Amino acid sequence: ATALALIGDAPLLLADEPTTGLDRDLVDRTVDELRRHVGDDRALLLITHDLAAAERIADRVAVMYASRVVELADADTFFGTPGPRHPYARGLLNALPERAFTPVPGMPPELSALPAGCAFA
Repeated sequence: ATALALIGDAPLLLADEPTTGLDRDLVDRTVDELRRHVGDDRALLLITHDLAAAERIADRVAVMYASRVVELADADTFFGTPGPRHPYARGLLNALPERAFTPVPGMPPELSALPAGCAFA
């Protein structure tokens, strides 16, 4: 499917979880291939749970929680210093094995009855 998407010359390449189920070597190769096809005339929208892959390719990062964007930041700021501002986004990074490996506390809200405003406020 990735090869078919790269054949055309559309200005936006949408990659929805392109690395799910791949080992780290194939993830790296997939990210490298996607990067080769992005430039001045083509943008990439990568939807992923793989923060390591996102860190390798993203210019900007949007974090969603309960169907809402809770953080939007430049990738350098998000993955570096000062890091994410939203508690959930910070929790995602801290849950990575190479970081503190600390799980995000609590339970996600019921999507059919979302609270008003931010669930972390």
